[in-house]
Amino acid sequence: MIQVIFILICVLCFSVANGQRDYMVLTKGDTLYGKVKHLSYGAEQSVQIEVEGQKKKAVYPMLQVRAFKISDDHYHLIRTSTKYIYMKLLSSGYLSLYAFQFDGQNIWNGRYLYKTDGNGMEVPTIGFKKKMMEFLSECPVLVADIESGSLNRNDLDSILTKFNACILRNSNYSNKEAPTVTKNTTSVSVWEELESAIKNANVEDKESVLEMVTEAKSKSVNGEKIPNFLKDVLQKAVKNNPTLEELLNKALAQGNQ
Repeated sequence: MIQVIFILICVLCFSVANGQRDYMVLTKGDTLYGKVKHLSYGAEQSVQIEVEGQKKKAVYPMLQVRAFKISDDHYHLIRTSTKYIYMKLLSSGYLSLYAFQFDGQNIWNGRYLYKTDGNGMEVPTIGFKKKMMEFLSECPVLVADIESGSLNRNDLDSILTKFNACILRNSNYSNKEAPTVTKNTTSVSVWEELESAIKNANVEDKESVLEMVTEAKSKSVNGEKIPNFLKDVLQKAVKNNPTLEELLNKALAQGNQ
């Protein structure tokens, strides 16, 4: 009996220790375990790791790390309307709440709402009621509570709970028809040509670059505007390859027509 108890204690200790391990998830899918540090200073954020069993430290640029964990905190790479940024997860669900650092600061005092469909919004201080009502329009009951003043900026936890519960109850939500859009089919071949060229070229962090090309192609084909920050990142990724630069510029030019 004593031996069984001892084994159970050992298993429990191992599970707890393993669950507390820091790690990072690369955009290409690999997971690395070790001592992780978020480097938020400088022009671009990055993540440093000292891999378990190794004394050498490695630093990965932002677009190569999809997520990482430090102690009990989880951080995800989030695409806002203007840039990519690491955010700390505070509450998860269809609608999640994240904390982020304002430019030039190292404290996580910003708040950001992010839906699993990729839509997100910084929690507003000015015009809170109007902006939140628009962002959470899928749930009329919650919108009514915000409009009446029953829920305000101090009730973010309640807003998240009610919105996520509302989405789960709304069985018709996932069956809503997507809005009709006019597709720009003329730009498809150019983007596909660019994708093929990147696959055959020596490009750093090729998987991430291809993901961004796919996103830009989708917006271009659907007649949507490609965000400037996405254009900038793509141009930076191919700047040392004249062939890729030419194809990217051609694709971007057709997308603006």
